[in-house]
Amino acid sequence: MKNIRRPYCKRLFSRNGFTLTEVLVVIALLTIIGALSLPPFFEWRRNLSYKAAAFEVANSLKTAKSRAVTLNQPHGVTFDPAKGSYQIGKFQNSHWTYSSAVGTLKNNIALNLNGTAASVIPPVPNIRFNTNGSTFGNYTVRINDAAGSKYTVAVERSGRIKTSKIK
Repeated sequence: MKNIRRPYCKRLFSRNGFTLTEVLVVIALLTIIGALSLPPFFEWRRNLSYKAAAFEVANSLKTAKSRAVTLNQPHGVTFDPAKGSYQIGKFQNSHWTYSSAVGTLKNNIALNLNGTAASVIPPVPNIRFNTNGSTFGNYTVRINDAAGSKYTVAVERSGRIKTSKIK
C-alpha cells in the first residue's frame, strides 16, 4: 500500500518558519535599536521637568499679573533661589503681604533672576505688576541645572510673559 498524505498533514509538517539564527539576529537588532534610543528618551524626560518648571513659574507670574489688574492692587512674585521657591504677594496698607502657598521646584532645578541670585531680605517682590498689568522693567527668570540654563521666562515692561527654551 501506498503511503497517502492527506492535505491537512502537509500543513503540519511544512518547513515554513524562522530558524534559530534568524530569530537571534532579529533579537540582536532590536536590542541595538533599543540601546540607541534610550539616551534620547532620558534626555527628553529630563527636559520635560525643566519645561514644567518654566511653565509653573510663568503661571505664577500670570496669576500675579491677573490679580493686580482684577483687584486693582499691585502684586508681585518673590523668588528665593537658595530654596528654589517663589511666592505671590500683594501690596496692601503700605506693605507687602504673601499668601501661604509657596511654589517650589524639584531639587535638581535652580532659579536665577536676570542671571544673579534673587533673594532680598526682607522679602520684596522681585517682579512687581502695576494695576494695569505692566512691570517696572524687563526681567528674565532662568530655569537651570549644574550644566546651564534650559528655559527662560521673560517678563517685558508691558507685562507680556513669554517662556522659551535655550538651545
